[in-house]
Amino acid sequence: IFSLRQRSVDVAWMGRAIAVSMSLNFVGYPIGSALSGPLVASSLSTALVASVVLTAAAAAVSVVMLRGAAVR
Repeated sequence: IFSLRQRSVDVAWMGRAIAVSMSLNFVGYPIGSALSGPLVASSLSTALVASVVLTAAAAAVSVVMLRGAAVR
């Protein structure tokens, strides 16, 4: 992801863009922990299936967005 961002961001803004991107990525950790903790406590297999489904959905969204960006 960072290599894609490097090509689209001006060199003068690179540090700022990476810092903002990393901080937004790390915001998801406590949210994911808060959502997955009770799910794992109730059923480990359901938690694993949910993680596979959400990972596949994220991959599909990434492919769609990258193809849309390549067209422009």
